[in-house]
Amino acid sequence: MRALMLTTQLFATPLDGGALRSWHILRQAAKRHEITVLGMYCPDRAPSAEELRRIQDIAASVIAVERPVGRGFRAMNALNSLCIGRAYNLANYSFPAFAKAISEALRADRYDLVHAHHIHTAQYRALFAEVAAVYDAQNIYSELWRGYAAAPGRRALMREIATRQAALVAAAESRAFRDFDVTAMCSDADRERAVAMAPEAPIHTLPNGVDCEYFAPDEEPEEPFSLVFTGAMEVPANVDACDYLVTQILPIVLENCPETKLYLVGKDPVPAVQRLARSNVIVTGSVPDVRPYQSRAQVAVAPIRMGSGTRLKILEAMAMRKPVIATSLGAEGIGYTAGKDILIADSPEDFAAHIGRLFADPGKRRRLGEAARRLVVEQYDWNLLESKLDDLYHLAVSRAAARSR
Repeated sequence: MRALMLTTQLFATPLDGGALRSWHILRQAAKRHEITVLGMYCPDRAPSAEELRRIQDIAASVIAVERPVGRGFRAMNALNSLCIGRAYNLANYSFPAFAKAISEALRADRYDLVHAHHIHTAQYRALFAEVAAVYDAQNIYSELWRGYAAAPGRRALMREIATRQAALVAAAESRAFRDFDVTAMCSDADRERAVAMAPEAPIHTLPNGVDCEYFAPDEEPEEPFSLVFTGAMEVPANVDACDYLVTQILPIVLENCPETKLYLVGKDPVPAVQRLARSNVIVTGSVPDVRPYQSRAQVAVAPIRMGSGTRLKILEAMAMRKPVIATSLGAEGIGYTAGKDILIADSPEDFAAHIGRLFADPGKRRRLGEAARRLVVEQYDWNLLESKLDDLYHLAVSRAAARSR
């Protein structure tokens, strides 16, 4: 079938988990269907000819639309959020040029399906209300706002603002769950949350994955007493995790392992992350490839305390045969066995204790990493999603046909 895929960024060079999922879903969908990609981009990140070519090698065509990011645009959205109750972050992705591009694409060609990534593109549903549609939610975005509001040390005003935004986004998500013919969530846990928000909605699980050929073990020597955390460093959940690592977990680790080094690897570190840098905490900023950092580290860590969804950073580290320590929330959505293929810790003391034990026991690191690699190869390789995605497309088309009768 012919499908129009809506994205919040052009993802030929994925730099974060959301873009990575969208990229691999495109790759799997294009094996059986003809896909046109309609994506946004920021002015300072206009796609290069090479990036567009990479998408065009997979998709039938690609349409790129510049997204406004100026202060005036964002200030108006903030004012509207206060005055008329429109979710601020969703408004930042709602602009006439993208709406026009959707309408023009639908007039120019007949599409069997529209596939919207994230709530930010799902909010355009009214423009393709008569077309079968799949909403790939990726996560429950309102959960991120709730986690931000509940984070320790949050000022009262910011807590109130975040709580209000969580409610506004949750309302938009509930509408999307009901309005789309099929919604795909990353994990069963998120699916259960979504069903609670919209009990009658057709919500399914389409798990995250990892490219097990790309993220493969190598024989590079490890750096003794090294930790790695990867992710987009402007994302609130990752910013919070970095702070938690450096201020609460690392000091305990250093008491017994003073040689420990922590690598915070990822694009766009905000000032709060940059300020964490010191002799034993390396903030890399954007890197062309995270694999060398994963490969050299003795232990990969994911102390996530907010948000939802499945963390690709964990699956990538597992695929590289790395022992991983995560919080329960960080590992949510992965069908792990604690102590066998991942270690779980929900307090700074437990987290630090796991790190110390892994540093001291090469055999335990090896066994944990080998079990983790087996898990992702057997259950989370992206290629396993091709038929599941195809089933969701056909289900959406059949539901849309039933609607029109």
